[in-house]
Amino acid sequence: MAALRFNSVQLGLSRLLTGLLLSTSALLVLPAVSMAADGLPEPVKTSIPEAKKLGNSKFTWFGLHVYDAQLWSSVAGSQFDYKQHPSWLELKYGRDFEGAAIAEQSREEMEKLGGNSDEKLKAWEKKLAEVFPNIKKGDTLSALFLPGKAMQFFHNGKPLAAVSDMELARSFMGIWLDTKTSEPDLRKKLIGLR
Repeated sequence: MAALRFNSVQLGLSRLLTGLLLSTSALLVLPAVSMAADGLPEPVKTSIPEAKKLGNSKFTWFGLHVYDAQLWSSVAGSQFDYKQHPSWLELKYGRDFEGAAIAEQSREEMEKLGGNSDEKLKAWEKKLAEVFPNIKKGDTLSALFLPGKAMQFFHNGKPLAAVSDMELARSFMGIWLDTKTSEPDLRKKLIGLR
């Protein structure tokens, strides 16, 4: 009887391990954000009809590669207004960063844009620090911005958190897309003016 119980346990464990291996291998094959046949990330295709890549740029700081950025929207060039048109901004990092450091730098850049109180900026930094994970070289952080509705953050294609505070969403996107950005050449490249 003990041998029969042992064999049933072995058989049960064998089936469990086989099931886990099969499900794990299926997970490894499927990307977190699938790409449509036309090269669009799936959240872009479903949320921004007729979207296309407007531009991309590499951001360096004192010669160090920080990230590669790309912007998708259905409205291009000088017609694009990030405060009105839905967009997908993706940053692919060239080095490791702590999520809290990204949130802090985001607050500093939003502060440069002006128009927000210190209290509000600190609250936004706290919110972003809760959202952003630690980043490894090669990771992506993306934001799907739907003006008047919400902004959804993604890490390596997996949804993180949605932000319903439109002031925060506009200010965050403004880091790269506002005319008062600290990186005007990067902005021009992203929206396709260069």
